[in-house]
Amino acid sequence: MQNKKFWAFLFSLIPGAGHMYIGLQKKGIQIMVTFFLLMTLHDWINIPLFSIFLPVIWFYSIFDVRKILNSGIIPEDTVHFNISFNGNGNKIFAYILIAIGSIALLRNVIFPILDIDLSWRTEHYIKTIISSIIFIGIGIKLLMGNRKLLLPGKKEDSQ
Repeated sequence: MQNKKFWAFLFSLIPGAGHMYIGLQKKGIQIMVTFFLLMTLHDWINIPLFSIFLPVIWFYSIFDVRKILNSGIIPEDTVHFNISFNGNGNKIFAYILIAIGSIALLRNVIFPILDIDLSWRTEHYIKTIISSIIFIGIGIKLLMGNRKLLLPGKKEDSQ
């Protein structure tokens, strides 16, 4: 068992590989794809915001493998991120993708074409405004949850 913990720790230094080593292939692949996708997007689109999440995923991978091995119980390997493209239930994910695409277009295509050279201060203000709006929007959405808007004349469903 001690040898297995050592190898699991070594593999967990690569996000997702430790989970795959202990038999959680689905979770390991999801962690690995998420980590390397964020790293690729950070480099390819040149949006430094993605680099914030890289250490979080990396440390989560290491400590989750350690927690699983110390508990002695391997949980069921399930899909944690299920993204369906039928248009239902993924609005936040869709807004995030639209925001990423818009920022990438502005920063890497439109500003260079229009020869707009923003000062570091202006760029800092724009980044702060955009990230603040995103965080406020996500916070409001989380606070509201799945509340339905009650229109006058409609009764609330009793359950």
